[in-house]
Amino acid sequence: GKTTLVKRCAERLAAAGLRVRGFITDEVLDPATGRREGFDVVAVGTAGASHPRRGCLARKRPVEGGARNSRIKTGAYFVDRDSFEAVALPLLAPSPAVDVYCIDEVGRMELHSEAFRAAVLALLRGGHRIVGALAAPIYGHRVPLADEVAARVDVAVVPLRASARGEATERMLALLPTSPAARKRPASTGSDAPTPLRKKPAGSGAATANPTLKVRTGSPIGK
Repeated sequence: GKTTLVKRCAERLAAAGLRVRGFITDEVLDPATGRREGFDVVAVGTAGASHPRRGCLARKRPVEGGARNSRIKTGAYFVDRDSFEAVALPLLAPSPAVDVYCIDEVGRMELHSEAFRAAVLALLRGGHRIVGALAAPIYGHRVPLADEVAARVDVAVVPLRASARGEATERMLALLPTSPAARKRPASTGSDAPTPLRKKPAGSGAATANPTLKVRTGSPIGK
């Protein structure tokens, strides 16, 4: 689903010579039953030799004596906020050594971290390129930050549905920079506000944008 799409985009960017940093989420399965037990956060790129590459994001059962022994929950999952922040936050620090940031995802589990929310907003305010995923509404329950990001004029949203994943992947890849020359930013207009871009009518599902790209699930896929 969306994680595969974001990972594929990140790999394409790196293969083109762009410097990509951020994280994706990886499903964790019970080896005995094959059933989903939770999710890990996995680094894309690096924030230093001592930076952890992988950590727990959530589990169906908390672990005694650790950060996972928590009352923080999303649905059936206990969220390990400390472990998530240890992996994700250093990767999202603004840096001139990063061309594109990868965020999978701006979602319900991740937003138990106020520090993560602040990091996403800081990257957007700084005009950094981002490729990632936004949580979709589920049964009428919306994620305010995902809606806020999707409404920005500098964000392109590509809806993702289970029946059209291949099409969504190609649309995302068509929007991405394809060479290190894309490191150069457009000249400043003298204003902190992004240049207004014409958006498609509400309900059409996509908006053209630069520099930030997001894919939003159109129906519940994944977590």
